[in-house]
Amino acid sequence: MTVRGLIESEEMGITLPHEHLLFYHTPDDLVLSDPVLAAEELMEFSRAGGKTVVELTNLGLRRDAMGLRYISDRTGVNIIRGMAIIKTNGILQIWTKRQWKKLLRRWSRI
Repeated sequence: MTVRGLIESEEMGITLPHEHLLFYHTPDDLVLSDPVLAAEELMEFSRAGGKTVVELTNLGLRRDAMGLRYISDRTGVNIIRGMAIIKTNGILQIWTKRQWKKLLRRWSRI
């Protein structure tokens, strides 16, 4: 599933499997927040024959679903949003089924 909907596996083409196009990591002042600039830079990948990016920015880094949709629309590159959870203090939280369902509903929105 891409940010623009389902695609066939044949449409994936050359794929970057682990990228971060937009994120906000304020404790370290690491910020990629400009979808226009990200789209311009991703066009280089597209011009080189790239077709798909797997975007792995997690909720802890404040993903920008609308920005990713803009980038995909502007470049024509398929963007697959990965599902990741960041560890807190080195410990992965144990979640209940209800928490997982809520998280999956939140992640599936664009």
